[in-house]
Amino acid sequence: MLKCSECCDGKSSRMCTACKAMQAESRWLWEMDNGCRRIRCPECSFAMTFGAWRYENPFNFCPGCGEKLKLGEQTKMDI
Repeated sequence: MLKCSECCDGKSSRMCTACKAMQAESRWLWEMDNGCRRIRCPECSFAMTFGAWRYENPFNFCPGCGEKLKLGEQTKMDI
């Protein structure tokens, strides 16, 4: 099993299934920061830590500038 530091920075040729799916569904820029996943808006550079336990990115819009970053429509609602 891959560690986040090995797969979710978007630069590795190997990537876990969850990270690959989350990166493909949006325009968020994925990085590593002190061993934690971080997502950054390509428009305003707003960044936030993204928990290693998450297997779905719930952020359709950037909280910093409001830019829509998800590429598709929302297909389910978390209750």
